[in-house]
Amino acid sequence: EAVVSTQSTGIKGKLVHVSSGRQVWGVNRHDNIYVHRGGHNWQHIGGKLTNIDCSNRGHVWGVNRGQQIYRRHGKGWVRIGGAAIQASVGFAGVWVVNKAHDIYHRKGTF
Repeated sequence: EAVVSTQSTGIKGKLVHVSSGRQVWGVNRHDNIYVHRGGHNWQHIGGKLTNIDCSNRGHVWGVNRGQQIYRRHGKGWVRIGGAAIQASVGFAGVWVVNKAHDIYHRKGTF
């Protein structure tokens, strides 16, 4: 349907959220998590998230429907205290927004 530009290339798959950092991560409408492995290849990753973000250093954070915050550690997920509906990770640290739309910042965890 919509094309970002004439320079865009379509990639097979259906996601509701995508994040690009060191890798490309995304979640679909069923909260399944995927990491892009090149071309049209997506690898399913265990867990369920509604929001996901990946930093340029490869740190991955996400939030599930229960507003629980997780970060990727090795091949698993580590629960982080607090509650959020969105997480973003990058050089400026980790930022989350809760259901009341309050903003929180965590330094040095990108």
